[in-house]
Amino acid sequence: MDNSTKAYGKEAMSAAEDAAERLKHKANEVADRAQEKFGEAYDEVSARASEARDAVRDYANQAADKLDESLKTRPMSTLIGAVAVGFLLGAIWKR
Repeated sequence: MDNSTKAYGKEAMSAAEDAAERLKHKANEVADRAQEKFGEAYDEVSARASEARDAVRDYANQAADKLDESLKTRPMSTLIGAVAVGFLLGAIWKR
């Protein structure tokens, strides 16, 4: 091999190494951005789930309070209503 061929081979190898390094750097940037976006999405979903959980808990507490009040003021009506709901749920469940 003559010197010009060796020099060309070294230049080509150097260019390939530079391209590989740039590609590696770009891949790391993309991976970092993806990880950041995933973290943001996770935080948002977590916050919304927490809000939904709190809303369900508040609704359940309100329903329990209303049932408690109903039991105190109209015990027979509440009992009849509970039996009717139980009967309907049982009929639906059986199907």
